[in-house]
Amino acid sequence: MSESPYILLVDDNPDDVDLTILALKRSDLNCEIVVVRDGIGALRQHPLTKSQPVVILTSSREEHDIAERYANGAKSSIRKPLDYNNFTADVKHLGLYWMVWNERPIG
Repeated sequence: MSESPYILLVDDNPDDVDLTILALKRSDLNCEIVVVRDGIGALRQHPLTKSQPVVILTSSREEHDIAERYANGAKSSIRKPLDYNNFTADVKHLGLYWMVWNERPIG
């Protein structure tokens, strides 16, 4: 993992991975995108992610799912828009917030 900003994308659906990567690239964020297929893979391959903010994009609105995400350390849970243009806009805003506007402790 390089020292430059990165986004660890965890998704088991290849089509969603492709759409998310396309949306991130269109956002002009200067960051590396690392893809793993499941949460276990993310934890095994990137042990330092424990201190990283976790943002969940999901289609589920179930209250118990939302509660479980936050209980497991998510910093944000956002419902995916079904429209691609809205999805792209949302990803751009999320990227700007977490990669540019948000101030995190160094180290």
